[in-house]
Amino acid sequence: MPFRDGNAVPVGRDAAIYPIDGRDVRNGVYEVDVTPTGPRDLRATIVVRQAPFTLSATRSGGEVTARLNGVGARTETKLELGLIGGERIEEISTRGSAPVRVPFTIPSWATAVVIDVAMDRAQWGRFTDFGLTLFDADGRQLGKDPLEYAFGRLSVDVAKGQTDRPATVALFPGFADPADTAQWSASISMRLYADTMAAVSPVAGDSGEIVVSRGGKATRRFGPLESPWRLEEGFHPLGVLVARTRGRLWTREIGLPPVSGEVAR
Repeated sequence: MPFRDGNAVPVGRDAAIYPIDGRDVRNGVYEVDVTPTGPRDLRATIVVRQAPFTLSATRSGGEVTARLNGVGARTETKLELGLIGGERIEEISTRGSAPVRVPFTIPSWATAVVIDVAMDRAQWGRFTDFGLTLFDADGRQLGKDPLEYAFGRLSVDVAKGQTDRPATVALFPGFADPADTAQWSASISMRLYADTMAAVSPVAGDSGEIVVSRGGKATRRFGPLESPWRLEEGFHPLGVLVARTRGRLWTREIGLPPVSGEVAR
């Protein structure tokens, strides 16, 4: 399984830490390569720390219900919900190798844009190349990072305080068989990040520490939910659950789309 936020971390005299947000955790086998600089021996210790629970959340109107499912020892935790930006999900279904372009606007409050592209792993074998590029309104590349697996991520820092800027996500599929005209599909997540986190308060009477044990479940409600940033049509609030326990932080980013018929706020 590929680590989704880059791969190389220099160790130096300290530890190299790979934090994995709950949104990115996938079952599978991971490989860690430790490489020394220069002709010398190197010994390394690798430690994996797993959260004692899984985190998830759903939205209903202006209220968010967070859920913890225990997978480890009994734990007391303080759970918080913050808003960190906005997200838009675009489902692509097309044929052939023509580029796919999805326009959107980078708002003045955003300081980073992250584009995820995911497809069925069984479909990935049809491609030899798959470009992922973010363009500005003048066609200049803001960033590019071609897919190496059935999942790819492009992260681009942008300057805060400018006017809203039109941008385009472009996909460039390259097939192993140039005559391949069968349908293919992919899911695109466009996430906009602010430089601050806006806290969402727990619903009255639903606060305090949460206790969860292996196999146990717990919930916590938050609201009202209202983004402090203006979101373009098609975008919904992007939140992050933060669980504080035993001196550690466990997080999960989560999109909070409105239910059918509601308007994102």
